[in-house]
Amino acid sequence: DLARQGRSKTYTIIKKSSNFNETKCALTLRYNYKDEEFVSVDSVMMNFQGPLRLLYNGENGINGEHQRSKGTPLLWRDGKDGEHGPHGTDGKSAESHTIHIWKDDSFVYLNVTKMNSGNIFKYQMIPGNSIHFDFSGGNGGNGGDGGDGGNGKDGEVKGEKIKRAGDAGNGGDGGNAGNGGNGGDLKVILHSNCAEIENYITYDVSRGRAGNPGEAGKAGRAGSPLTGQQSGKAGWNGTHGQTAYPGSNGKYSLVIEDFNVDDYYRR
Repeated sequence: DLARQGRSKTYTIIKKSSNFNETKCALTLRYNYKDEEFVSVDSVMMNFQGPLRLLYNGENGINGEHQRSKGTPLLWRDGKDGEHGPHGTDGKSAESHTIHIWKDDSFVYLNVTKMNSGNIFKYQMIPGNSIHFDFSGGNGGNGGDGGDGGNGKDGEVKGEKIKRAGDAGNGGDGGNAGNGGNGGDLKVILHSNCAEIENYITYDVSRGRAGNPGEAGKAGRAGSPLTGQQSGKAGWNGTHGQTAYPGSNGKYSLVIEDFNVDDYYRR
């Protein structure tokens, strides 16, 4: 239920509670020393005193791996063709949600409803903290660069054999960029008993950006011929990957109205 922020000692609670009575976060502790590992499962109490960030953003697409250049072959005369760069995958779209917010003497409560499935998640915090909603679309993955083609071997005389000049390898194509995901539609219904919370709310429903296409691999160099030999064939450069499209921005709305909070305590 916790995520570490890089190499820092800061952790974020990523638990998605299904009711307001859940007050603990599960965690697994691992300690490694040489070939030994100590593992312990534990939990920590939530104090609800920090700012609240609801991260329902779409996942970013996966980048295509850049391909390595081919070298001069050991056994054969001709340079190998460069590998094509894999395509970047599309960023995921954030889903649409409706959030009801109210407070009592102790806590601010949030009831989050995922519109397409009806799934409900519940959060609470001490009044006075900020709230941030991230419903942005995922960025598209970058296309991988195509690998450069290998060089052909030069013409040579080896013993009684005369070996031809090798052909150059072709460059690999760059991978296509992934499309960006759409931002989610978010509707916030703020109870009139906590209208001032509007000033503590920030949000992001922006679209995901498109990935970058992969670069084309370059052709290798043809082998140099001996006197009287035919030159090795030149290779072809690969083609650049295709560009992609960003997603669409989501819509954000906030209304202040009275509603029966008991309905959301029980759900």
